[in-house]
Amino acid sequence: MIEKVKEKLQAQEMRRNGESIKVIAKNIGVSPASVSSWVKNIRLSSDQRIKLDARKNTSEFCKRARAKRSEKCRKIRSDFQKIGRYEAKKGNPLHIQGCMLFWAEGGKNRNMVKLGNTDPYLVMIFVKFLRECLDVPSDVIGLRIRCHANEKITSLDVQNFWLETLKLSTDNIKQISVDSDKRVKTGKKKNIHIYGFCEVCVCSTEIVQRIFGSIQEYIGVDKNEWLDC
Repeated sequence: MIEKVKEKLQAQEMRRNGESIKVIAKNIGVSPASVSSWVKNIRLSSDQRIKLDARKNTSEFCKRARAKRSEKCRKIRSDFQKIGRYEAKKGNPLHIQGCMLFWAEGGKNRNMVKLGNTDPYLVMIFVKFLRECLDVPSDVIGLRIRCHANEKITSLDVQNFWLETLKLSTDNIKQISVDSDKRVKTGKKKNIHIYGFCEVCVCSTEIVQRIFGSIQEYIGVDKNEWLDC
């Protein structure tokens, strides 16, 4: 086996400067075992060891702090799901509809509600569910719209259609994009939805976790992965 002379010399130099074996291995792209064998005869000074120990302790403290925060946030999400389970027991038809729509069409993100579709009535029912069942204010509902460029209808027409259908304003639009496809203009591409695709989004851990909790209550299962998705 050909010894990696260059890497060995670099590792020894870094070790003399007081660097840890793990950091050396990561920086020069070799295994910690190789670095350990290369630098075993290099003795660190007291100051160097003190600095390494301090850095190690700081790193471990940060890891513990992140783990503690992660557990705290998970507990918060779990509590919101419990609220959702309670809400499901009321048997509100609109609540059931909204939850089932989200289960089928929604994005499974632990901190955000996202649901998109080309069917305006489906999207309208979901927005109604957010407003009436979860008390979501209109001003926090975001819309992302995608449509195809064609000669019969403009992007402004599409925008106005969705805003009127959902009873929202231009302030709710986060993005509107127009896909240019020559096949649409020539009629070669069929089944184009004239008003495109509209996605509703609400950035709220509470709301999405309440919906997750309600769905689990309705279908009688525990989906723990929804706490961490």
